[in-house]
Amino acid sequence: MTEKEKLIEMVEKEPELLKIIQSKEHMAVLVEINKKPPKIEELKVNIYFKNVSILYNILDTLIQTKLIKKIQLDEEEVYYLTDKGKDFVSIYIESKEKFDLNGGE
Repeated sequence: MTEKEKLIEMVEKEPELLKIIQSKEHMAVLVEINKKPPKIEELKVNIYFKNVSILYNILDTLIQTKLIKKIQLDEEEVYYLTDKGKDFVSIYIESKEKFDLNGGE
C-alpha cells in the first residue's frame, strides 16, 4: 500500500482527519510535537498564533482525534504523539511533496 493509499484509508475511516490535514496550523503543531514532545510554552514560542486560545483549541482537537496525548511532567503539560499520530505525521511528511498537500507549502 502506498503512502497516498494509507492516507486516504485513514481519512475514509475518520473524516475529521481531512480537516486536520487541510489546516496548516494543526499540521504545524503535529510536526512540532513529532520533533520532540514539547511543553506548552515551547509550542507557544515555536509556532506563532495570534491568540493562544487557538493553540489550545488545536491541541483539544488533536487529543479528541487521538493523534496526541497530554501528560503532566514537573507541573507542566507535555504533549506527545500517539502511535496513530506518529503514523499520521509520518505518512503526511512523506506524502507532502509528492501530492502537493497544503498547496505545496
